[in-house]
Amino acid sequence: DISWERTTVAAKTGVASMRINGFENSNLRAFDIFRSPTIDITASDSLYISFDVAYAKYSSEGVDTLEVVYSPDCGITWIATGYKKWGTALATNGGAFVSSTPFIPTAAQWRNERIRISKCNITGNKILVGIKFTNNFGQDCYIDNLTINTLSNKQQNTQLVSINKPETLCANNIAPEITLSNQGSDILKTLTINYKVDDGLVTTYNYTGALARCASEIINLTPVSAEAGTHILTIYTSNPNGGADQFMANDTLRKPFTISPIVDAPVTEGFESTTFPPDNWAVLNNDGSLSWERTTSAAKSGIASMVIRNFDYPVANTADKFISPVINFLPSVDSVFASFDYAYAAGAQFPGGSRLPMDTLEIQVTQDCGQTFTTIFKKWGLDLQTVLNVNNSIPFAPASGSSWQNVKLYLTPVIGVQSFQVYFVAKSNKQNNLYVDNINIYTITLPQRLKDQGYLIYPNPFTGSLLIQHFRPPADLQNISIYNSLGQLVWQLKVNGQANTQIPVNLGKLAPGVYIVKLNYMDKTIVERIVKH
Repeated sequence: DISWERTTVAAKTGVASMRINGFENSNLRAFDIFRSPTIDITASDSLYISFDVAYAKYSSEGVDTLEVVYSPDCGITWIATGYKKWGTALATNGGAFVSSTPFIPTAAQWRNERIRISKCNITGNKILVGIKFTNNFGQDCYIDNLTINTLSNKQQNTQLVSINKPETLCANNIAPEITLSNQGSDILKTLTINYKVDDGLVTTYNYTGALARCASEIINLTPVSAEAGTHILTIYTSNPNGGADQFMANDTLRKPFTISPIVDAPVTEGFESTTFPPDNWAVLNNDGSLSWERTTSAAKSGIASMVIRNFDYPVANTADKFISPVINFLPSVDSVFASFDYAYAAGAQFPGGSRLPMDTLEIQVTQDCGQTFTTIFKKWGLDLQTVLNVNNSIPFAPASGSSWQNVKLYLTPVIGVQSFQVYFVAKSNKQNNLYVDNINIYTITLPQRLKDQGYLIYPNPFTGSLLIQHFRPPADLQNISIYNSLGQLVWQLKVNGQANTQIPVNLGKLAPGVYIVKLNYMDKTIVERIVKH
């Protein structure tokens, strides 16, 4: 079997490196781990790993993955360290595809990677370190100059673990929430936390407490403000216990966030602009992996759509959200709808099971900026598929308009008269690609006469076709008859209580003149005079 091997075809320094032959490996999602000797970290503060890597992408679909893992039980189980790269993030040649021959890096096509793993995050005192490569019909990957060192204890070492909030906002006030960890040997009593939005002014928060070694704490910072749009929040720590941090590499984090603007309905998006996310929309990608993206490989109309590449997702059980702006509408509108086109085919693991869930598309509505949601559409597995009997061993792309399905959702019972947002939630389980196009969120205001009398026949006069519309479903309507001026029946429709609220009538072949329409209900008959020009 193909695995890690020594090679002399390329090296960062010297004459040799380590390579895994992804170009010729047809075993999809197979993984191989290069293992270190046992490392004793009993008297250490942390582990420091350094290596040079070289890799090129085979195509947009071939997404190999490189991870650094460790094992506390001599290789029986392997645990993630936090280093995991694939696709463009892993590529060292600028992102260009290398598809015709195996990739051989030049001297300039290497990148040095450095990873520090705190002992607070490691189970056990004796571990193995592994370099894990997962194949996905991609390219060769090279590793050189692998170095693993233990670091002595630091008295002052504060780690900014995560920026928890904000994610998406609907107001200009930003209240950051962070998780802080004490990686040093001393109890953390004071700390300066600095933060800014984009390149704006730095705000300072002075922390006081008694945070023990390896303990963590959630801290809510003083709110700051920003305008609607997409921003970068930068947070960094300094002066632990009034002194210098002895390991500054874990002191800073950055997080993009979006303040959703307020816009008036209708809101449409066909992804024809090259900007993604489109203006006023946002993407929430909590795992930092693949997410919703614009594509020109398929479209229901135009040249582009939106896709989430579940086929290439390196992990399962993820949720990625495409978020509308806050949508306002007049209280006088009668109905609010959301419609869109989507396309999906089964993955290789279909039909799945309790241990192997399927990809899911869920449409949610929120009226409190994402605090609570109402699900208005949810499909997975066979119900989600718009194309059957495809080759599910390759990434799906809809080949024609018949591969798409249109969805129309009636929002009024859910939203009432309040503003709202729509979330397109893709729950990936590593199955197959899902496409969305032609999002349209719109309102309908009915004629006042229709609401007053319960029905309306229009236009009148007409030239070829007309519409018979009821304000509410006409459950007691039996049939519709149309007569000419001589009393002759020229058109009839029997509905027997099963009519839609809108009934189109085509009289294009009839001569101009006066006609009589009779709406026959169970308890009455309505007669209207219409004129054809």
